[in-house]
Amino acid sequence: MKGGLNYNETKFVDTNVKKLVDLITNLNLTVPPHQRDYSWEREEIEEFLDDVDYLMSQDFNSIEALPHFLGAFVFIENNEDKSYEIIDGQQRITTTMLYFNAIRLLAKKYIKGEDISTILARCHEYIYKSRPGQEVKLRLKLGRADDFFNKLLKADKIEDISKIFNSLSKKRDVDIKLYNAFEIIYSHIESNIKDDLVSKKLLKYIEAVQTMMVAIEIVVQQPGIAYIIFETLNARGKELSAANLIKNELLKYAEKQNSFDNVLNIWSMMVEEITQYEKADITDFLINSYWSNFKYIPQTSLFSGVKELLEEITAKEYAETIENDYLNYTKIAGFNKSVDSKFSKKVISTLEDLNDFLNIRRIYPLLLAGAYKLDNNDFEKLVIKSVNFAFRYKTVLNKSADTLVKLSSNLAIKLRKNEITLNEIYEIFRKEASDSDFKTAFTDFRPGTNKLGFYVIRKIEDYLSQGQGVKVLDQSPNQHLEHILPKRPTQIDWPNIFNGDEIDDRFNIYVNKIGNLTVLEKDINQYIKNKSFSFKNSNDEKKDYQHSVLKLPKKIQNYLVDNKWNFESIDKRGEDLAKLAVDVWAL
Repeated sequence: MKGGLNYNETKFVDTNVKKLVDLITNLNLTVPPHQRDYSWEREEIEEFLDDVDYLMSQDFNSIEALPHFLGAFVFIENNEDKSYEIIDGQQRITTTMLYFNAIRLLAKKYIKGEDISTILARCHEYIYKSRPGQEVKLRLKLGRADDFFNKLLKADKIEDISKIFNSLSKKRDVDIKLYNAFEIIYSHIESNIKDDLVSKKLLKYIEAVQTMMVAIEIVVQQPGIAYIIFETLNARGKELSAANLIKNELLKYAEKQNSFDNVLNIWSMMVEEITQYEKADITDFLINSYWSNFKYIPQTSLFSGVKELLEEITAKEYAETIENDYLNYTKIAGFNKSVDSKFSKKVISTLEDLNDFLNIRRIYPLLLAGAYKLDNNDFEKLVIKSVNFAFRYKTVLNKSADTLVKLSSNLAIKLRKNEITLNEIYEIFRKEASDSDFKTAFTDFRPGTNKLGFYVIRKIEDYLSQGQGVKVLDQSPNQHLEHILPKRPTQIDWPNIFNGDEIDDRFNIYVNKIGNLTVLEKDINQYIKNKSFSFKNSNDEKKDYQHSVLKLPKKIQNYLVDNKWNFESIDKRGEDLAKLAVDVWAL
């Protein structure tokens, strides 16, 4: 390492502040097999993409442009092969590699008849350590997931990605997470380049990360030191660090304004309440409360936002907004599931759907405002319609988390100021996620996970079974999500979806469409497995669709085309489910 500390003298640590891309390209990186696998879910990936989108809005050459700080990355240097073992930073580095790979494949897909060499060269530099024309070698060895990761980042075109994934004989959880992460990143960037000059926009996506993302590189030689640093960075106190900056600034103003004891008491009660829940994050509460009370700002600007705010209002006034919101936050975010007059049984169950199945947190600002301003009946209606809207807008229509939180913040602030009525809010919901747009998108909707698929089918099944005593149990071990056309069909049982010995190219798209999904009892699901449709629908053991106690399985046979379950059947059933969905997720 150049600069920093001299290992021979200290034997401890060498630290440098670097651009993320310099960190990636200057080190030969490995993830040890014993380290936890790649684990980022949609929420973390979308936060990464939100940060990129914020950077995209800046002029990179302006002296006012602010870099995005990614935190510390900890490595152990291996003197034998000059590699660097990642102790802390795997998730961020892996996601960045997937990001550049998405740009590479988008360039290959959309840029025709013009020179794309600049884009491909930059992506090549950040993904591969080999030069163009040489045997392709990745800059990152990803432990147990290295084989699939290699194939993913060496794919020649986007169509190869799903083929590579589906060719895996056994899909491990880490393979699924890597595949889903790439799909989320690819879809996000693709949705933002269709109506623009593609090459110019893709270059800007590269430059946003290349120019504006920085990190602290910490390199050690002794594993013990590395893990001490890792544990220190990832201790519970890390979650409090950003919050403590705000606390210190707040108390500084409070002392000048003779409200120190009052403000400190409010802050201490908030910390005590939120930190009793293992997964609760004080900074997450503070940003959602800020969005709900004041205005939208990027999450990374929370400290500067509060600092500016304290020039406009007193410390006591700001502390009172915290006091008004923190107990409601623990309920809305799903940490405290106790029922009371405000948070009825229906409200709590609806919030469980929001947090446990949909994982959409960007609607929190509006719900915080509603919990503070509305009576119990109106709040219950707002929660139900807000969750329905979030499902339509974010999950099915695939609108960005950034636009959702801006809308949620705007409506929340107006609601607190009595500048908007509930009916006006619901009218905005109906405009932003109209029945027609929702129905069209739902027809072809593909839930990204079995958990989400189970939620969607469960909601429709419950709607059809109202008042009849039949209820689908959430994530019950006795009820499973069923793919009518199975994920692993055999040519013997499903000849109509094969072209010769090859499965139809449409299979990968259709198998996860909503029209191909239902919920079944465990014993039926395990018995019929990947069998033919006729066996799934009716068999001598009466473990079939027709003998399910649920509504949807019995109706599947109505969609056969020429007595076969095929792609047209999936489309037709998807259309009918979409008609039901408009009422199930009513606005």
